[in-house]
Amino acid sequence: VGFMHWWGITVNGTSTIYLLICLGLSVDYSAHIAHIFKESFGTMEQRAIEAMKRIGPSVFHALFSTILAVIVLARSKTYVFEMFFKVLFLVTMIAGF
Repeated sequence: VGFMHWWGITVNGTSTIYLLICLGLSVDYSAHIAHIFKESFGTMEQRAIEAMKRIGPSVFHALFSTILAVIVLARSKTYVFEMFFKVLFLVTMIAGF
C-alpha cells in the first residue's frame, strides 16, 4: 500500500478491490510452499529443500505467467486497467520475490 502512494494511486473503490485480489495472490505463493514444507519429513533444512524442489518450479511458473499477463496492461490508457497493472505488478514483484 505504501508503494501505491509513490506511483500516484489513491485509495478508492477500484484500488481497494484490486488490493483484496492481490492479497489473495500474495498469500497463495507462500501457502503452497508452506504446505509442502509441512508435509515433508526430515530436518528443517531438508524440508525446505524438499519443498522448493517439489513446488518451487510451479510457484515460479505461476509468478512468471502472472507477470507476463500483467505486462500487457502496462501501456493501457484506461484508468481501471492502468491501476490494475500498477497494483498487480507491485504485489507480484514484492510477494513473488
